[in-house]
Amino acid sequence: MTWSATNILGAQFRPCSLTEHPANNDTLWTALGRTVAPNQNGIWKSTDAGASWFLIASGPAQGLPDMSLAGKSSISVCRDFPEYLYAIFSKGSDSQLLGLYKSRNGGISWSKTNLPDSSSASVAGGTGFFNGQGFYDIYVAVHPADTNIVYAGGIDLYRTLNGGHQWQNISNGYTSREFHPDQQAFAFNPLNSNTIYLAGDGGMKKSYKGGNDLSNHVLTDLNSNLQITQLVGLAVAADDTNMILGGSQDNGTELRTENSDDWSYVVSGDGGFTFIDPTDNKTQYAQRNRTQGDPFSQIRTRSRWSSAVSINSGLNADDHSQFYVPYTLDESFPARLYLGSTRIYKTTNAGDSWLSVSSQLTSEGHTISILKVARTQPDAVAAGTTDGRIWLSVDAGQQWNMIATSVLPQRPVGDIAFRLFNDETIYVTFQGFSNEVLQGTSGDNKGHVWKTNNRGRTWIDITGDLPDVPVNAIAADPHDTLHLIAGTDVGVFRTLDGGSSWTPFNNGFPSGAFVLRLVQHYATGNLFAGTYGRGAYKIPVFKSVELPPPGIIPTFSLEQNFPNPFNGTTTIEFYLPKQESVRIVIYNVLGQKIRTLKPATTEAGVSYVTWDGKDERGKEVASGLYIYRMITGSFTKTRKMLFIK
Repeated sequence: MTWSATNILGAQFRPCSLTEHPANNDTLWTALGRTVAPNQNGIWKSTDAGASWFLIASGPAQGLPDMSLAGKSSISVCRDFPEYLYAIFSKGSDSQLLGLYKSRNGGISWSKTNLPDSSSASVAGGTGFFNGQGFYDIYVAVHPADTNIVYAGGIDLYRTLNGGHQWQNISNGYTSREFHPDQQAFAFNPLNSNTIYLAGDGGMKKSYKGGNDLSNHVLTDLNSNLQITQLVGLAVAADDTNMILGGSQDNGTELRTENSDDWSYVVSGDGGFTFIDPTDNKTQYAQRNRTQGDPFSQIRTRSRWSSAVSINSGLNADDHSQFYVPYTLDESFPARLYLGSTRIYKTTNAGDSWLSVSSQLTSEGHTISILKVARTQPDAVAAGTTDGRIWLSVDAGQQWNMIATSVLPQRPVGDIAFRLFNDETIYVTFQGFSNEVLQGTSGDNKGHVWKTNNRGRTWIDITGDLPDVPVNAIAADPHDTLHLIAGTDVGVFRTLDGGSSWTPFNNGFPSGAFVLRLVQHYATGNLFAGTYGRGAYKIPVFKSVELPPPGIIPTFSLEQNFPNPFNGTTTIEFYLPKQESVRIVIYNVLGQKIRTLKPATTEAGVSYVTWDGKDERGKEVASGLYIYRMITGSFTKTRKMLFIK
């Protein structure tokens, strides 16, 4: 119920793993790497349950490697012979193997074992025991009754039967696929040490023969009804809520087509963002993860995954990006997608070719984190970045303007949502913590959920009493401007008063689940949640809403000019549901006509005119308030704008 700190060295004391003397729980050992001060790396021991610690081995003098090189580590003690310990270290520089070491005298001195620096990842072009993931995949476990039997987890699971002289890869995850690559945890059954439990990126399995059955493909799968899928992407078919496409960390992309718990594995690798074409649910999009320097890995099927093609032409492999590259599908024009690295790419042919449509939109070391298109005003596109910038295009990506002001946090943008039928209202969520320090900046003490009613000219903090945790997703009720739902690192929260107060919104949802995606299904009012570690959920929460079919703008519309106020030129956007003669007339506050713009027949769809602040004679007008009016044969609408010299 209560805890007290034992890290007597403060920020320098960063244990990577902890093991306890089997007969005396006051005696503890911990292996340290990645400390603030490298001379603190090594094996530490406490004999008073952590109240005090002393360094017992710190480098070559005790048989360990140069511990200034150490990264993450793991340590294990033998139950029946507690003077025997094993410790494994990754390198801090590249997360490859530094070595696995053995002590026969309680950690005072050590010797290196012969653990090979190799794994089955080599078949996929990888290298080494950790394949550069020693910060993530690492453990060592010594048999409770036999000091010669040791298991080491990295990409694969290795075992020695002679105290480390010889090792065998008993999982071969990239080749046999019996047990998924990336080992995370290991345990012996305390009543039968031949029964071992394996946990990794593929979930949990059990061996009754100490791992001898791995090669015989008879491991017992413990994942049935275990809801642990880490969903990164989630898409729901517009015409069938039973059809869901999910991209999952470590476990590929999977498709559900019926009202059941059965999902089909359709794309291998680490699955990311997913989308389903609202006009043809056989056309679907997925992606694999990407690291710097690797090609992009966007994938499309037009046959519901009976076949698929890569769609990466035009994407520059030199671009920095997120591990899962953010992209989005325009549901009004489904062949139009946008993708973000440090800049934005656009395709109008379903990914057959991509074109860069922006300059770099982030500061150095940062990338685009999210992209969203307004459902009912499809030329409005917004992008958020990991340094808190928010960019808006009102012409389908031709021009981008930053609408984040200094009042907003400079933390990663988690999600963006346009209000349905009113793209001037935009909701933005931020990850991180309000007191978090990023790259030398001080904590900003700013909220996690913000709203603008005027495309970013002013912002309102609607975080209210939400806990100070990352907010990764947001959904807005199409019928009630005060009703919002937020997905956070610690569950789902709901406000019914526009953000003044928020309450947990569980209703069968696992308490405290890490929510990464919220997907609204407008035709049914269902809300779908994708969690990072607890699978997917849905709940009927909103009233249904009828949207115009893809490719159809809902009605005549005149948008607010942008920028406003302006000095120089400003852009006026309008929509026509059919071909129509239209003109935009500028008036002063006295009602005197100043200028008529674009008196021409215009095709149906989105159009723009610009005004340079001059009258019909080319003379610049005075600073002040002006009226602009859209006039067609059947529609008239008026708005105001402010010109400042």
